[in-house]
Amino acid sequence: MKAPYSYIPAVPVAIGFGGGILCGMGWSGMWCAAIFAIAAITLFVTRRRYFSFVLAAAALGTVSGNAAKPDVPESSLIGEKLYFTGEVRQAYHYQNSCRIIADISAYSSTGKGFRRPSSDTRVSILTPVDIDSIDAGDVILFYGRLSASGDGVDLPYETDYSAFDIVDGVNARARIQPDHISVTERSHGIKAFLTQLRHAAEDLIYSLPVNSETAWFLSAVMLGDDSMLGDDIKESFRATGLAHILALSGMHTGIIALLVSAIFSLLKLLKRGARYRHLAVIAAVWLFVAVTGGAASVVRAATVITIMLAARMLQRDTSAYNSLAIAALVILSVAPRQIYSPGFQLSFAAVASILVFARRLNPVNERRHIIHSAASLFTVSVSAVIGTALLTAFYFHRLPLLFLFPNIIMAALLPVIIGIGAIMALLTAIGLTPNFPGHVCDAIYDSGLWVTERFAAFDNVEADGIFLTAVFVICAYIALCGAAFAFVRRRHLTAAMLTAAIAVCAASCSATRDIPAAELYVTRHYLHTEIILRHGDNCLMLSTSKPEDTEQIRRRAEVRYADFLAHRRCRGGINAVNGDFNNGPFRLIGDRLVAGKHSITLASGKSPKPITAKTDYLLMCRGYRHDFRQLLSATQPDTVLLSADLPKGRLKSYTGVCDSLGIPVRDIGRERFSIMLE
Repeated sequence: MKAPYSYIPAVPVAIGFGGGILCGMGWSGMWCAAIFAIAAITLFVTRRRYFSFVLAAAALGTVSGNAAKPDVPESSLIGEKLYFTGEVRQAYHYQNSCRIIADISAYSSTGKGFRRPSSDTRVSILTPVDIDSIDAGDVILFYGRLSASGDGVDLPYETDYSAFDIVDGVNARARIQPDHISVTERSHGIKAFLTQLRHAAEDLIYSLPVNSETAWFLSAVMLGDDSMLGDDIKESFRATGLAHILALSGMHTGIIALLVSAIFSLLKLLKRGARYRHLAVIAAVWLFVAVTGGAASVVRAATVITIMLAARMLQRDTSAYNSLAIAALVILSVAPRQIYSPGFQLSFAAVASILVFARRLNPVNERRHIIHSAASLFTVSVSAVIGTALLTAFYFHRLPLLFLFPNIIMAALLPVIIGIGAIMALLTAIGLTPNFPGHVCDAIYDSGLWVTERFAAFDNVEADGIFLTAVFVICAYIALCGAAFAFVRRRHLTAAMLTAAIAVCAASCSATRDIPAAELYVTRHYLHTEIILRHGDNCLMLSTSKPEDTEQIRRRAEVRYADFLAHRRCRGGINAVNGDFNNGPFRLIGDRLVAGKHSITLASGKSPKPITAKTDYLLMCRGYRHDFRQLLSATQPDTVLLSADLPKGRLKSYTGVCDSLGIPVRDIGRERFSIMLE
């Protein structure tokens, strides 16, 4: 094996394996696997063996990705209210909601005589309040209506929750009221033990002699539970580029490893004591991984720490690049869908960028250890942003500008806070009350929060409204990789030329479409019909829901369509429409909605009498009680739109009538409907 691959043999293999997963989950997996396997065998026979290993990894990744693709849920489970039972895979608890991932094992229409579904069904259950009694491993029974995951989005830049579902392997979703879900069997075994251990750790942290806000912060940085932190604090951390502090990462895992190493430092005095200390650190970090839920960034850090300490015990040299690549292989081998996780991508992009740029950007010679370490606080932060800026802008459409100084300050304070928190937890566990360390911890956290809030209060603290295309991000990262390679090889002119060339290609590929003057969207909801209207910077919502539910639906819509509103510069949010209105090209008179030259008639439960006016589109909604054939005869629509909230029986009946009369039908539950006005 020739250089440079002899120094980083795991990196190309990891890239091949990850690319294979993308092929397996996105395209015809088995055909790609066969092509990769044939190419690998050919290269092996022709003695291009290292490249054959890379293609073999791609073939294995393709098979793994194809196997990880979620099944299509049984059609009889979608759209009907049924009783379901299944085991909870994961439970995410928030202040005002709860998200539960569960595998459906059986279903019933009456609550009796349960039967197994014909395909694997994993559902994401959302409740409007937190149900802290439900944990991973519990068996639950709930009553509700499932909708298929991966239905896509109705509006441009709408928050696509199916993108999160694919990481969890979810193929169905449900919104359930808290009184319609219950635990029928508690978890047992290792899951129950880890859950109890986590709850015990949370109770221990909340019992520490510190302020409530400090305890909530300690719970976030030590256990990954930020549910109790206020939205204003989270917003301040996000605006200053410190959101990663509240999400467990390699930094937190490294601090835990250093603390455990310090605790067992006396073992060095024993024969082979260093080896025992390394084993204690490895055991501690993997216990930390298990208790905190196994986030990709934590597993990555634990894997790297394990490799480095194992190499020390075996007296072998290690490569940080190889360790990072092996960590990626470990995570993707166990959970291939993690490759779609923004957390996974940001974590590895940040560490890879730090490995490439941090040491080379540091202007201080390593022999001046103290000054070099102080300068590293700057270069590490800058390097991490270089690697993650594009992904941050792509996923969150914003980028913090004043990130440097808050990151440096919190990077210095965080190890102290976690260290004091761990010492207080140990002292409290043995019955002592560490009041003085509690006051110190409060003071340090308050000072860090004060700095964060001061920076967050500045004008233009972040650039928002950034909307990048996937093609642009891919091309830009190719340019970044080329620039990094040339930078490492000290070929600066090559780096500049390559970066400029690919940046031009990326810019040409990311050309955005013109925004229409006005637009109308009929969205897909299974409880009511919803129409979003936008004219200029005004956005309106027309809903067939009950009046008392309109405000809650409007707030949910503002959250779901937040990026759409930002892209369209609708600073006033969404305004709910009650009754007739006239706004630019849109007018509503009774049940008749006019959009420019188009007319849409809404036939819903709110229709007080049969509709008689001629219309271009007839939108059939849940609750219409009059004769459908007479309605068609009176309105003579060019097209009938069937809302997603219609029951299956009514949907089938309306479709049959329209087919017999030769009237075109569009099922909103299966395809998007919109009208663009110039």
